[in-house]
Amino acid sequence: MSWVDYFWKSWTRFSDFTSKSDRKEFWIFALFNLGIFFLLFLFVSYTLLSSQTVQDLVTECITVVMSIFDIKSAPEFTWDTGTILIPCTIMMAFFLSVSCWILFVSCPIVLFLLVLSTFAALFGKGIYPIQVTLIYLLVVMIPYLALTVRRLRHAGCNLIVIASQLIPVVGPIMYVYFLSKQGTESA
Repeated sequence: MSWVDYFWKSWTRFSDFTSKSDRKEFWIFALFNLGIFFLLFLFVSYTLLSSQTVQDLVTECITVVMSIFDIKSAPEFTWDTGTILIPCTIMMAFFLSVSCWILFVSCPIVLFLLVLSTFAALFGKGIYPIQVTLIYLLVVMIPYLALTVRRLRHAGCNLIVIASQLIPVVGPIMYVYFLSKQGTESA
């Protein structure tokens, strides 16, 4: 079975909370979502950094950093040529996607609550990449929850383990450990 087949298998079994899923299915789904998060946040980052207000803020921050480190001359840059816009967009997208993915894997309840609590405020701003990202995060939570339940069942864990992610600091580590455990039998 190919990686894409595993990914689609997780989507097609979005309402299956009773069977089992192996580690490979879980981690392929998680890694595919890391890539999707990066692409979504790439568009979000580009949209935000294309704003003149954000560009002025970043330029001011660079000026402050240069004055702190007593840098007298620095290469000239303009946002139009992309010398700053493209690298900043990629770095911001990487940071946001990895942060979102870590929350997605280690404490999805927290991510889901963050998305729900900010949905109305961010969705109403009219920034389409943010709206698409929020919708995807809400939609992907259903198959992810079903996959997590199947994965924990295959690892021989009680479903109470899902609540362990709410324990500060140690909880998400324990939760990922249980998701990574070898299964008790073949799926």
